[in-house]
Amino acid sequence: MLLRHEPKIFFTLLFVFVFQGCDIFREVKESVDFLKRFEVSEQPYPSEKKSANFSLEVSKQKESENLKIWKVSGDLKSDFPTSISIAFNTGYSEHITFFVPGIWIKGNNFSQDKVYSILRSKMWLFREDRMPVPLVFAFDENRKEGVAILKIPAKYDFTRAEHIDSSDENIIVDTDVSSLGFDYDKKQILIVFPFEEYPIFYRRKFLTNFVQLNHKKAFYKGEKKITFYVIEISGYNFSDAICYLWELVYDIYKENSVFSPPLSPVIENKSKLINLLGNLKHFFQRYYYEGDKIAGFYSFIVLETGDVFVPFIESSFTGMALMNGANAILLGKKFGDDILIEKGRKVLISWSKNGKINKFFIDCFDPSSQSPCNLPPVFLKDVFYTRREFESLLAFYLAHKYDESYTDLFKDEFLSGARAMLELQQEDGSFARAYSFSGRVYDSSPAGTLFAVPVFLKAYEITGEERFLKSAMRAGDFISRLVENFSYFGSTIDANSEDKEASIWAFISCFMLLRELGYEKYFSCAKRSLYSSLWWFYLWSVPFEPSQTFSKINLNTLGLSSVSVENIHVDVYLFFFPKMVLNFSKYLQEPEKKRLQEMVSMMINAVSFLIPSSEGSIKGVPYGVVPEVIQQTWWDYGYGGKGEFNITSATGWTVASSILALYQFAYDIDF
Repeated sequence: MLLRHEPKIFFTLLFVFVFQGCDIFREVKESVDFLKRFEVSEQPYPSEKKSANFSLEVSKQKESENLKIWKVSGDLKSDFPTSISIAFNTGYSEHITFFVPGIWIKGNNFSQDKVYSILRSKMWLFREDRMPVPLVFAFDENRKEGVAILKIPAKYDFTRAEHIDSSDENIIVDTDVSSLGFDYDKKQILIVFPFEEYPIFYRRKFLTNFVQLNHKKAFYKGEKKITFYVIEISGYNFSDAICYLWELVYDIYKENSVFSPPLSPVIENKSKLINLLGNLKHFFQRYYYEGDKIAGFYSFIVLETGDVFVPFIESSFTGMALMNGANAILLGKKFGDDILIEKGRKVLISWSKNGKINKFFIDCFDPSSQSPCNLPPVFLKDVFYTRREFESLLAFYLAHKYDESYTDLFKDEFLSGARAMLELQQEDGSFARAYSFSGRVYDSSPAGTLFAVPVFLKAYEITGEERFLKSAMRAGDFISRLVENFSYFGSTIDANSEDKEASIWAFISCFMLLRELGYEKYFSCAKRSLYSSLWWFYLWSVPFEPSQTFSKINLNTLGLSSVSVENIHVDVYLFFFPKMVLNFSKYLQEPEKKRLQEMVSMMINAVSFLIPSSEGSIKGVPYGVVPEVIQQTWWDYGYGGKGEFNITSATGWTVASSILALYQFAYDIDF
């Protein structure tokens, strides 16, 4: 069938039926109705007036009571620069919400003054290489129905930096990177090929002013093909639909060879894991600080040189001085390095003596002033964040497990801090995001709750005191309510928005409660939050232009993860997560179990690639350091843009994350 659809473009619509025994007339009608939901238009380069040919080939792939999957292939042939726009009508009218992995989650309600929501734009187009999975999902809250467009992702991109950084809004490039997005008013899911970004507003981290960039549109001539799937599901609430959708996407990508799980996963190679841990010892040797009051490790460095960039010592979060104090003890024990053990002990003991105010750890210490950091609004002298406090306490718990010589000291510090935090728990089981050292609420957002459960369960494990278990359950029930509403936000402290770490720690908390108590409600919470976490992880390898660092080192983004809807880059945040995912998989049947096991292998393989084996083994990364920011798109985090590491790096947390993830597999240890 040949159909003239727009003045300057022709479409061939071809139906392919894969079901035998079905009523052919019903199939034809259904396919015709399906194709009517597409609106396709050509956008020629401004100086051109010619026409192009574009054909859509559609086949039904799967159908059941609650599921329909269509495969759509588009072929573009043009001897002049052109662009194709496809709008898919969802068929929904009201109460629609859109989901774009890593970018747009439930309207970005917790990021109202941040990068995207500031405009309250009704239409967005995002480059697919910003997305952990190139997908847009539209969900009708009332009808409990959703439809997703999942693109088979790009394999190459020759878009150079000068193309993007120029003032020209229209660029001609050789790329198969598309854009995906949505139009709230028209209730449409959008695809543009090649990529288009609209609108472009950007705010660099910590800056209050927004920058409006030129609208960018790419054009290409020649022959191109794009493939995508339309997935319709029904009968689920949003949180459960997201779980089911991830499983469908995983299987589609695997069937289409978008990725292949590693044949020899690193998690099965204990000696390699131990070698990787040994490579990270250099961090503790190079960045150790010891003063009269506080010992710790510098975190913020210049990647190219390895020099210290910001000379602060942070207890937790990005700096992770206390967690790395425990890690220094751990590695010192495993590798027979007494100097390393002593450094770790000095860090923890110094913070125990001099790093607290009114029983709570300060967030940051400034060696130059020998006092808490004074860098508003990032560090406030009279305020501490509950996330940092709980992370600091977990460091003392781990040190208690690692170091038999000081186990009582570290255990007492851990329990003292856990008891102090009990007093701050609110009636609904939550913890405010930040408190003054007097205990007054400073930031009432409940994101700190996500980190409470592991501390209280470990305190209960040590003491048997029921109050710790009850507080863990109250916090867990609060987290369960957040999870049921797909509400994950605020855990990254410096970006109070929807973020990956919120979903990861919701999973960790609910899984630990499930493991302790076995209640069905915690299984449901753990499963929902696990799959919300997995949407942040890359199921494909972003293509990089040959001159870029990541192309030269053959970086594969598969298994790495995006961060938050505000800070969109890729990082290595894992900590306890992969091993717990593997353990949770034992509660599931096939094929769910196999998917999770493969996903864990891809996570560990990905972080293993980013650990330098020697000085200079990874371009621009000092020995012993794991880079914090892997930039996969031109909307850069700070400097460098797509295909380059950020100039600076907060490496304390990346080292801590990598050590804890690798150690658990190297020595078969569970948290």
